[in-house]
Amino acid sequence: MPSARYDARMADDPTTQARLARSLLRSSEYGVLATMSTELPGYPFGSVTPFVTMHGGQVAIQVSGIAQHTRNMLADRKVCLTAAEQGDGEQQALGRVSVVGDAEAVPPPHLDDVQRRYFRLFPAAQGYASAHDFSFFWITPKRVRFIGGFGRIFWVEPAHWSQPAPQWRDDEAGIVAHMNDDHGDALRAIVARRSGVTPAAVEMLACDVDGFHVRADGDVLWVAFDGSCATADEVREAMVRLAVDARRNDG
Repeated sequence: MPSARYDARMADDPTTQARLARSLLRSSEYGVLATMSTELPGYPFGSVTPFVTMHGGQVAIQVSGIAQHTRNMLADRKVCLTAAEQGDGEQQALGRVSVVGDAEAVPPPHLDDVQRRYFRLFPAAQGYASAHDFSFFWITPKRVRFIGGFGRIFWVEPAHWSQPAPQWRDDEAGIVAHMNDDHGDALRAIVARRSGVTPAAVEMLACDVDGFHVRADGDVLWVAFDGSCATADEVREAMVRLAVDARRNDG
């Protein structure tokens, strides 16, 4: 299922640029992780990995202790994760984003949050948690490179990439449960509007300041809000606008 397309026509101020880059990253499930090789010193090593983007902008991955990229990160924290927009046509015209930063084991105070978000988006990965020495790392960005097609290129600095935790962060599970329990029809309408296909089953998985993830008929889709939502009221208003827009176009 295609992701919600970011609007590349928006203004070029740093805050909006950061939101464009975060939107593309949040709408991606997999990326190419480049680490500095210990096997061939001085050369990069690339591997494909699923990831999630946290509220603060860190990119979290699940790793095995026996994996080459894990050994590389333990020896040298410098990494780059690149994700690309999925779509048909000329690949150079599609968007991509590269997060350049430092990787480390997720600090214990943040581990529950990372696991909760990761396993909601990748439930099959939960079985790896107690096997093969799996653990979680996250990447703290130094700079982020965004390419939104031909001629649409910029760097995002950490000051604009990172966001304060939303006021509703501790009640994210409540927001997700409320939408699933009481507004399933609205979620189906929103997904139909964004994807062109009305799903038989849809479930909200996670929410962030820029949008939210749903699973629709087995596929994961990220839906963008029309602005950042730092408060619960702003999330509610953004959801209402999406639902109204979906039903207006359905009618």
